[in-house]
Amino acid sequence: MVVITSINIPIVIYTTITETTSSTGVITRKCSVINPDFVIYQNWVLRPILPGILPGIILGITGWLTYRNVASATGHQLRDTFQRGLTSMVLLQIIVIVIPLAPFAIMSIYQPLTASVPKSAYRVAQETLVSNITNILLYISYASNFYVYFISAPSYRQKFLQLFKVCYHRNHQNNRIGTRTKEQLEINRLSIEKQILPRPSN
Repeated sequence: MVVITSINIPIVIYTTITETTSSTGVITRKCSVINPDFVIYQNWVLRPILPGILPGIILGITGWLTYRNVASATGHQLRDTFQRGLTSMVLLQIIVIVIPLAPFAIMSIYQPLTASVPKSAYRVAQETLVSNITNILLYISYASNFYVYFISAPSYRQKFLQLFKVCYHRNHQNNRIGTRTKEQLEINRLSIEKQILPRPSN
């Protein structure tokens, strides 16, 4: 958390709101970076490496080290069980995390490389669409850890289902208590009304 915050502090410092006026007189406001050195850092380090390339490298290294430690564990049956679970988890992480990061990293490198190239409005629209799709894939990859663990780890799935059942039964029990309390209050109210209101005379 501290690392992410420190990385994004320069964005707050060097970003300002700029205005552009079109030929029809429409004023458009957008956030722009005013420091040219930070623009270079943002185009070649902040966008392609930190959110795109670096997480894939770290995931690959940690996955390989974990797999090697499991392979050297004692106990043939225990080692085979861990290897099967770890293999399925690593494969799922490669599919849902590493693969979506590649288009984002490629697009982040492509945009500054072609920034000085004259482009038609149609090409700009195409690149904007591709950029938005890669951003969505990046967010999906970061949000997919829960589903990777839920699908590939039986123990994690079992604990989650147990927690879900406990929360459901607790909520259901509270609702039943609330319903009983309302019924008891209604019975008490009717009893008090019978005692207070005068009985009709024959």
